[in-house]
Amino acid sequence: SGIQIEDGSERFVVEHNASFHNQLHYHTETGIWIDDASHGIVRHNVLDENQVGLKISKSQHVIVRHNTISNNVRENPSHFHNGAIYFLAYQQVPLHDVSVVHNTVHRTGNVDYGDDNATLALSGAADAEISKVLFANNAISDTLAGYELQNLCYDCDQLADRWDFNAWHNESGRRVWWLDGERSWDAYRVTSGFDMHS
Repeated sequence: SGIQIEDGSERFVVEHNASFHNQLHYHTETGIWIDDASHGIVRHNVLDENQVGLKISKSQHVIVRHNTISNNVRENPSHFHNGAIYFLAYQQVPLHDVSVVHNTVHRTGNVDYGDDNATLALSGAADAEISKVLFANNAISDTLAGYELQNLCYDCDQLADRWDFNAWHNESGRRVWWLDGERSWDAYRVTSGFDMHS
């Protein structure tokens, strides 16, 4: 990974970095990875041409704002999980109180790997909940393959404080996987209550 903040780190700031071309050996390699950390800010970074732009896992009280995450299309031939922003909770460690606002996300997904790409993905295990995520005022455009939004949370009842006022654009149509299957944009909004003003 380009920059990794992990293992109980607290009160951190990651800002004004350029993290490019992180994808050599593992599908987990990321431009910036915040893992098992708390009370931090990730802002004003440029994450370009990585396999995954930004990953936040097992962390709490993190603010992500004013980053540019683009061209996440790199691939290791043995792995195929492109993504711009991933939220993960696992190993009995939840992810909560994360704010993602005013970011620009552009061009995610390698067409050679189809649906195994997601511009924004959430994955919570049965023993680790994702809750209280604010995702607002972000601009997301031109997902090349896979899903704009892929929610694979086991328990997402308390997922969002506010998830709205985002600009989603894709000339070939927006694709959403929500819990148990692919849904149309309108069905996703009705089912989730999210993005009602997006």
